[in-house]
Amino acid sequence: MTDINVRWLVPAGPAPAATIGTPGATWPQQLYAAGLISAPTVDAAAAYMVAGWQVVTESMTAVSGQLLSVDTTAGPVTITLPAGGGIVSLRDNAGTWVTNHVTVEGNGPLIVGSAAFTLDITGYRFDFNEVGGVWRWQMTFLYGSVS
Repeated sequence: MTDINVRWLVPAGPAPAATIGTPGATWPQQLYAAGLISAPTVDAAAAYMVAGWQVVTESMTAVSGQLLSVDTTAGPVTITLPAGGGIVSLRDNAGTWVTNHVTVEGNGPLIVGSAAFTLDITGYRFDFNEVGGVWRWQMTFLYGSVS
């Protein structure tokens, strides 16, 4: 996705164009370039973070900037991360990841040294960010009990 250029406004006027997946592309710029928000502003990105979660029940390839609430009630789901990098967030929608896992595929770049990564614990959110040809992730506890 290096051919997508974005411009964003700052009080002094337009900033230089930024390209998705390259250092310097801000979160609002990436969301805007992916077509997920209508303007590359912090306000639009913040509103998307609150209301932008999409419930997913089937395997799919994610787009950079997507917020996917993955429901595995009916069975396991595979999420393929976007080619060319970016940022993708996944959260346990129904508390069923411990029973029906989510497989995350790196689509080229490795995740923790492997082509695929399994999400098999309930009540968490995982944020994936491709940096330097490797997918990095961060886990956040959302709900439930920790034992």
